[in-house]
Amino acid sequence: MQTSPNLALPYIMPLQAQSHVTHNEAIRRLDCLTRLAVIDRTRTEPPPAPADGDRHIVAAPATGAWEGRDGAVAAFQDGAWAFYAPAEGWTAWCTGETGWLHFDGSDWQQHAGSGGLPGNPDQLGINATADSVNRLAVGSDASLFPTTVRATTGWSSTRRKPRTRQVSSSSPAGRAGRNWA
Repeated sequence: MQTSPNLALPYIMPLQAQSHVTHNEAIRRLDCLTRLAVIDRTRTEPPPAPADGDRHIVAAPATGAWEGRDGAVAAFQDGAWAFYAPAEGWTAWCTGETGWLHFDGSDWQQHAGSGGLPGNPDQLGINATADSVNRLAVGSDASLFPTTVRATTGWSSTRRKPRTRQVSSSSPAGRAGRNWA
């Protein structure tokens, strides 16, 4: 095996000449893919004047220098475009959409309820899907919501746990064996 299994980082092989080249290639890959943030995912061709480090997800149908690279992460590094084929489970912050994307194995999808974590989020879903009514949705056995700051003790908090209502076995809900939250 000459590359790592997840990011395909090149290994330096025994007695390899110019091992610094292989090492630098791995550093470039890490620089692009670690904490991945892309400018957009709507371009089908390179921007006219990219800055070093700019990253985009190539939209279909790609043309020009990006032809045949649909869905790949295009990174402008050292004056040229480098392309990285995503693997299922990759995530990226898209600054143009102010939201998280994930690669499902065939296409980039926006995370449900992810819109705009930095700044002022409109909705946030954590292990649950937020919507226009439930703008904060948390799917958890327990949660902690800090409410005030105290000068001497730090954060004051309110801990919330799901409530379970006990139902007698003679009621319809009790006969169905349900616990109500």
